[in-house]
Amino acid sequence: MWCGVSRWDLAAGWVVVIGLAGWYSNVGPSNPGPERTEAKLRQLAASTDTPIYYLGSSFHGEDLEYAAVLSGNGEVVGDDTLDPGQGLLLVYGEKCSQRTCAAKIALSIEPWASDLTHGSRQLGSLRGVPAVSTSEAVILVTGDILVRVGGGPGATELAGDAAKALRLVGEAEAAERDLPPPSETLARRLASLC
Repeated sequence: MWCGVSRWDLAAGWVVVIGLAGWYSNVGPSNPGPERTEAKLRQLAASTDTPIYYLGSSFHGEDLEYAAVLSGNGEVVGDDTLDPGQGLLLVYGEKCSQRTCAAKIALSIEPWASDLTHGSRQLGSLRGVPAVSTSEAVILVTGDILVRVGGGPGATELAGDAAKALRLVGEAEAAERDLPPPSETLARRLASLC
């Protein structure tokens, strides 16, 4: 069964995420690395009711390099809170040259978007919640958010492994429990698409 799920397209010199991993504009100073990025994630988690999922300080040998709060057209530089309607991008294994960077693995936490496009395949249930895939990402529908994990073109197996390894900020390791089910509103929106 096919199901439509939006892509978070951010442009004009900011972070550009297409299917999560891949090329995007370098928006910040040199990457702070795992320790400082995890500290930022703990601060963000304390500022919001939105669950902050991540893959730990490293995943599949790739370090957590960067976290960016996203709103509207790009990164909200210096924002240490996650407000309603904002998203979060986490980058693992970033490689940069000149003004572009590539992420080996990227994870985003996004509010449900209203500009839905088609081209995603329904996977059924993963971690106890509805999941869909694109050619580059696995998307989990949980609570009132989408958790999108990408590994670049053709890397859906890596994205699936990452989806299974998700844990809340502050947890020492991935718990083998289901994620919270989608809200009634989100479940209705998803059902109307599939």
